[in-house]
Amino acid sequence: MEVNWEPETEPSFDLYWRHFDISSEDKLFWILPGFHVFHFLLLFLCWNHELAQIFNFLFLGSFLLVAEKINEFMASQSWLSKTNYFDSSGMFFTFAISFPVISHLLILVILWVKRTADQLVKVKRQEIKLKMKKSREGEILDEPKKEK
Repeated sequence: MEVNWEPETEPSFDLYWRHFDISSEDKLFWILPGFHVFHFLLLFLCWNHELAQIFNFLFLGSFLLVAEKINEFMASQSWLSKTNYFDSSGMFFTFAISFPVISHLLILVILWVKRTADQLVKVKRQEIKLKMKKSREGEILDEPKKEK
């Protein structure tokens, strides 16, 4: 007697992912991750370029300053998604958009503080070396000449 272990019908890929309800009509699910991937990619591409970091910081900071107006504008856009995620309290906007942007800005601030501290240590070390060099030269000049 042979036992058939294969199911008669295989569950389709569509059936498995149906509960996520991500379709091409929900542009928000493609725009939002794309925005975050782009600005974090920009963060790492500009890691050693301070001027680009400053512009990035100013752009994202300005973006957060007008976040309430952006939330109101997005709430009026019906082409973006079938469901209106942008409520009047701005909770979705805060969690889905503002928190990743704030984390990006915090990474930049931490990077700048670290670079500033490293530069301060470097300058102080050079200052100490210069003082020691001058004091050695002063000792050599101030030494009395020995008479024979």
